[in-house]
Parts: sequence; structure tokens; C-alpha cells
Amino acid sequence: MAGCSSSSATPTTAAATTTTVATTSTVATTSTVAPPASSSTSTTSAPTTVAPKTGRGLAGTVSNFAGSGKADGSGVPGPAATASIGPNLQFAVAPNGDLYVTTGGLQVLKISGGQVTVFAQLDPPGGPGGGVAVAPDGSVLVATSNTVVKFTTGGQGTVVLRASTAGLSTSLGPIAVDAAGNFYVADGSRRITRVAVNGTTSAFAGTGTQAPPDSAVGDGGPATASPLGAPTQLVVDSGGNLLIADASAHRVRRVAPDGTITTIAGGGTTTLGSSEQYAPNGTLATDIHLAGVTGLAVDGKGRVYVADGQSHAIFRFTVGGGIELVIADQQGATETAGSAASQTRATNVGPLAIDAQGNLLYVQTAALRQIAGAGG
Repeated sequence: MAGCSSSSATPTTAAATTTTVATTSTVATTSTVAPPASSSTSTTSAPTTVAPKTGRGLAGTVSNFAGSGKADGSGVPGPAATASIGPNLQFAVAPNGDLYVTTGGLQVLKISGGQVTVFAQLDPPGGPGGGVAVAPDGSVLVATSNTVVKFTTGGQGTVVLRASTAGLSTSLGPIAVDAAGNFYVADGSRRITRVAVNGTTSAFAGTGTQAPPDSAVGDGGPATASPLGAPTQLVVDSGGNLLIADASAHRVRRVAPDGTITTIAGGGTTTLGSSEQYAPNGTLATDIHLAGVTGLAVDGKGRVYVADGQSHAIFRFTVGGGIELVIADQQGATETAGSAASQTRATNVGPLAIDAQGNLLYVQTAALRQIAGAGG
């Protein structure tokens, strides 16, 4: 995320209003078009299909949730199925199913009822949005270049963290929030800071130096003594553990409430795979070598979902258990909505989330897609 030209500028209180668009539309669905009748009555032939070469993945149906797939700007309001929601997406799901999206620009989008609207505008001193999370009370936390702004559901914003005041580097984000309302935010020096509900800040993970590639230095010890690589997404699970998707360290790491850090995925020698050849289901998550960790989510059963954007795949696992491929790059399959996850393609997958109904939402290029019931 781009930094602000002057981190010493005094942040102003962000204020914005939600744009309401009256609509009766819902999330886009796939239409079925009847094929034209054959001009010949003498022969009948079955339609030609190309079967995927792996056929692996969940049986759940894939649908387009929002976005045209065109990376043409920072977001254009309108019907979710055709709206541009921009590149560099980060998003979070509210308990009521609404989504809040940042795109590396100066606005926060809201997706609700099949419509994309502008939820809030970020003030320039704060810089572009680099991460978003929804607190238990429904408020929306947005990490900018050098601030964290907390928005009410009506779009009224208040700065709750300034990087300069807290002694942090700029380029804040990603961000996550726990069940008590405390939030965790990464900064450009590869540290993660915990901000309590009362505003107290404390170091939580990272040393300020970059972890060597393919390294988990510090595993089993305090997270504050363990260097991190490039955190791309943070998630807090139901046990209060902070999970870190670390792209350059090629790992998913977990910081327990007592501050101990461990690797729960990645660090092995078995390649996750690409172009049809993926590690077998049941392979331990810690035996997998991850090419690039781009997304992370946890479902209601405690299963962890990992997106590997370089391998074009999402898999899930129980901590200490084997993986299950969720969706992957099925060479020979057609990338269409309405297909089972095992019968379509998934390229350039990014950030993840599980909504209250157990649907898995994931970024694919400049669109949001959904696998219904994946986390059920």
C-alpha cells in the first residue's frame, strides 16, 4: 500500500455518509440459456464438454458475488454484478452479511442487497485504505497509510490510532479484530500491534526486521521475538488466537493468547501444486510448501482456509490435520459461475472470509466470488 507523502500531517476526523440506492435486485445469479435447436433431424449428438483433469475441490456452487472483474479504478457504485470494485481488494464481512471493501484508494465501499455504494471517504492525511475489519458492535475499522479510522454504521469516522503517536511505521494494514473489540494491525516494518478497547497499544508480534525467506525463526517462543515477512491478512479465531498469513515467509503462523508463536501451515517440502497437479488431500498442512499466502479465513468449525495466489488454489485444514482442496486451477475447465468448485477454475485467488451462513467469499483478480455452504 502506498505511503502518505507526509506522515506528520495532522489526521482529521473522517466523516462520510452512506449512499443509499433503492433496489430490488439481489446478488447476481447465473442465467440458463437454452441452446438453439439443431437444424438436422437425422442425427442427435451430445454436447461436447471438456472435463477438468483433477476434478478436485468442494461440491459447493461458485457464484459471482460482486465485481465485473475489471481492474479499472478504485470502485464504481451500482449493481453488484456489474460494478467495478477496483484492484487490490481487502474486505470484511459484517454479522448481517454486508461487506466492506477497500481497494487501495481513498474510499470504502459497501456491498449490501446486491448493490455497491460508497460507504465512506478517507481524508487525504490518512492516505489510502489498506485493510478493513468489522468489530462485534458493527463498527468498521479501516487501516490507512498512517492511521486507523473507526466508522459507525452510519459512516461517521474517528481516528483511533496514529502511527506516529504509537511509534509505528506507516503503511498500516492488514487489520483484524477479536470478539472483545481489541484490534490488531500490521505496519510497514513487519510488526503487529495490539490496540485494546481502551486505546492502550502493545507490541504483539514481529521484531521490526524481515524474516528470512522460508523461515519460521522464533517458533515456540514469544511472538515479539520472532521476525515476520510480509503479512497479507490477519484473522482472529474463536479461541482468541491471531492467525497471520505471511507471504514472503511462505507460512501461516498462529499467536496464542499467551503470546507464543507457531507455524500451522507451510514450511514443508511438498509443493501445494499448480496446473492440475496438487498435493493429495490428507497431506499435513505443515508438510506443504506454500508459494504465496494471499488469503486466510476460519469457519465456525475451526477449519482454517488458505489462499495461495501463486498456486491458484484455496485449501482448508484443521490445526494439526491434513488439507482438503477447496478450489483450484482446473486446467481444461471453464471459469464460469454456477459450476461446482471442482468443475471450474480459480486463478489469482486473494483475501478470504467466511460469512455467518458459512459461505466462503474470495477475491479473484478484481471480483468477489462465493462458494455457498463451504464452511457449513
